[in-house]
Parts: sequence; C-alpha cells; structure tokens
Amino acid sequence: TPDFAANMRAKGFSKEQFKERMRVEQAAFNLQTKGMHVSNKEAKVFFEKNKELPPITTQEQATVAAIFLANKADTDKAQSLLKKGVDFGTVASMLSGDTVSKKQGGRLGRPIVRGDKYIPVEIQNIILSTPTNKYTQPIAAGGGGNVIFKVILHRPKRTRPFSEFEYLIKQRLAVEKGVSKRIDIN
Repeated sequence: TPDFAANMRAKGFSKEQFKERMRVEQAAFNLQTKGMHVSNKEAKVFFEKNKELPPITTQEQATVAAIFLANKADTDKAQSLLKKGVDFGTVASMLSGDTVSKKQGGRLGRPIVRGDKYIPVEIQNIILSTPTNKYTQPIAAGGGGNVIFKVILHRPKRTRPFSEFEYLIKQRLAVEKGVSKRIDIN
C-alpha cells in the first residue's frame, strides 16, 4: 500500500532493503523453528496463562476531559456554567488551570485505565462508573483545588478470543522451543 511504502521510506528503507530484511528474518525464523511443532493444546495453555495480559486483554478504560480548578469560587462557577448547558470544553478552556488540556477543551492525552498505578483507585472508580458524555462531581485535588472529569468514551474490559492469537502464539512457542534446543545451523 502507498502508506506502507511511505512509512518504510521514512524509516530509511528502500523496497529492496525491506525485502532483504524480511528474507533474513524469515530465514532466522525457519532455522529457529526447524522441526518444532506446537500443538493446539500447548497454544491454548499459553493463552489461558497469559490471557489477562495485553494485548489479549485490554483493561476497562475511559477517554476523558478534565477541568482543573484552583479554588471553590472557580469550582462553583464551573458547576454553574455546566448546569446551564455550557459545553464542557468551553468551560475547560475558560477556567481550567492545566495549560495543556485547556487548549484542547480539557481533553487529556491518555485514557484513565483500570489498574493504573499512578491514578488512585478512588479516582478510577469514579471516572469508570460515570456514563459516556456525563461528567463527575468535583473531586478534591489537594491545595483547595478540584477536578471535574467528563467521560468522552468508555471501553469495558475485553478479552479477545483465542482464534485471534493462535497463529502468533504457535510462532512464539516454536521459536522458544527452537532456541531452547539450540538448533545447530551448520
């Protein structure tokens, strides 16, 4: 595809260089996995042992916008504007103390993910229990400030089916078996 070719050029690969690299990688894979067989049972056992990990399972998460408010007066003003139906992004642009998200209507650069060790569980619970297109009550942010979050998109926890990973798992296990057997390439 044109996008793929442009991406390879941007990384400094010509079409011929890319083809050669793929030939070398395929040859290495063939040598590592020569004579290795991975059964469906082995692949399913690996899947079951690892199914809570990405990319098999994606944790519950929400894309959010936030209004960071410095004090009670700003919090009251934000709540009043939101109750009057003023757009959340407009209120964030007017009142938020976070200069980065303020420019984006409050939108934060990364989602709030269940289990994120950098976000308190209480905050995760509040945000992830808020319906899409709704906002939270003000949450104390320390120093007398508050934060109001709006959930833009909520994605539930999802475990993808074995069928989507069977081929990749079998490849990985074949390589691991081959490496552990130290296949002699001479």
